[in-house]
Amino acid sequence: MSSYRAYICYTRADEAAAGNLRRALTRFSPGVGPSSDPDQSAATTIGPILTKRLDAAPLGATTRFDIEASDHLILVCSLAALTKAMEEAAMIFKAKGRGHRVIPVITAGEPGASRVSGLKQLECLPRALRFAVDASGSLTDHAVTPRIVDLRPDGPGRDSAVADIAARLTGKPIAVFQKVAHNRRRKRAFLSGAVAAAALIALTIMPVLQKDMETAADITAAREAGLAAHLALDEGRPAEAARLLTTIFPQTFDFAAPPFLAAG
Repeated sequence: MSSYRAYICYTRADEAAAGNLRRALTRFSPGVGPSSDPDQSAATTIGPILTKRLDAAPLGATTRFDIEASDHLILVCSLAALTKAMEEAAMIFKAKGRGHRVIPVITAGEPGASRVSGLKQLECLPRALRFAVDASGSLTDHAVTPRIVDLRPDGPGRDSAVADIAARLTGKPIAVFQKVAHNRRRKRAFLSGAVAAAALIALTIMPVLQKDMETAADITAAREAGLAAHLALDEGRPAEAARLLTTIFPQTFDFAAPPFLAAG
């Protein structure tokens, strides 16, 4: 049995994208699958997931061990991903017949561009992902087209990309995770409107509220709570954002949250 659900490898240029991807994947864990079935719930828990920035080849013994101990390998690919270290990570899986468990996540560039005259500089996939291996586990010159996940700004969107990855990691139908993503988009949309309403209220009645606040510290705390609410909303924690907003406007901002916000 593998020690890790997935191992995310990336280069310095994609460090932020890799961190965001890991957080987004782990947030799919709660509530996925029937809670009354412990085995089913365990099977749909997305984790543990390791991340590792690959700066140079050859890879260290610990890194190689952790990659080999993972169910899946996620390679965050951009124009900066054409390195020997990323190549080596991919070959650890492909040489052992586990190429189907390598998930290339594209953040920039064009996969397969190296095959098109004049576009080679846009290639974002390491060579190990673009060619097949033979029976001995050695890379050949036979070109293949891996199944990618598009996380580029002009792609299908982060929610769709993360749902695709989550389905591949768990073996569950993608529709399960698309439903989770849809519900969270509804939450974000609702809270976005709530935050906007709260901001408008703040502009109009803050002078009145400040009179009720006993000290400058109270005013500062309210402002900090507002910033924290925005951050919670951006990070996909709508229930926390709502709680913070009600601390700023306990009387004025008292809305009835719809049922889909109950899970937070």
